Amino acid sequence: MSTSKGNIGYTTVAVLKNLAINRWTGIILLLYGVFTSAVCFSDTFRERHIEIIDGNIVITLTNEYLPFFMMAAILIVISPLFAGDKKIRMDELGDTCRNGKEHWKKAKIFAALLYTVSGVTVGFIIPIMMSSISQTPIYFKSMVFESANPAIKLSTAQFYLFSFAMILIGMLFLALLTSLISSKTDESLIPFASVGLFFGIEAVLFSFRTPYYLWEINIFRLLKPYWFLFPSNPPFCPAHRAIIIVTTIFVVISCFVIWMLFGATVKREA
Repeated sequence: MSTSKGNIGYTTVAVLKNLAINRWTGIILLLYGVFTSAVCFSDTFRERHIEIIDGNIVITLTNEYLPFFMMAAILIVISPLFAGDKKIRMDELGDTCRNGKEHWKKAKIFAALLYTVSGVTVGFIIPIMMSSISQTPIYFKSMVFESANPAIKLSTAQFYLFSFAMILIGMLFLALLTSLISSKTDESLIPFASVGLFFGIEAVLFSFRTPYYLWEINIFRLLKPYWFLFPSNPPFCPAHRAIIIVTTIFVVISCFVIWMLFGATVKREA
């Protein structure tokens, strides 16, 4: 195993490829594609099972359903990232050369983050493409949520970019958290169950909107960003203040998780 910095990139690509061709990645992508097609092309399915947000199918798919598909991918595919290697002692191969284990760990973390970015990107591209070729075309210059918050004026294109950024921040946080727990155990079920439990508790708190502060500082505020456009109570109003507070909190926590993931590695290399 080479330990040069240049080869970390090659190792990252190799790990990312393994994540991308994982059968569960294909299954979840297929399910998301079929679900998106049904929503875009079947009026009957849409009327019976889907509540369209602001009359926009793409916003509905990306803000309501994409986070759950991405969460499934992260839990199933990234949970064994470190734990699987530890279970079969594959991680010990890194000890055969200087700093090999540290470089392998970095490559896996980079691959997990790239996998998440790619997943969210594809998750937005699919409904936009499906909507464009169906009878539900997208009008990028039209305004969204005008009745929800007249003070915020966003075009459809601007809201898509805003949604992409918020959902990406939330998913990167969950991918980092899953990677951290996976790096501390040799059982893939532990990160799967731990992050799944966290996700479930956050979903319950978000659904019941109580306690108030735990609803405001909730991962689903990022994963369902259209909620930022609705009025909140102080100090989470106006909307831009809520966006700054919530994103700052999760970015800071993500940085702390990154420090925990890389801290030991940096110390060893020093």
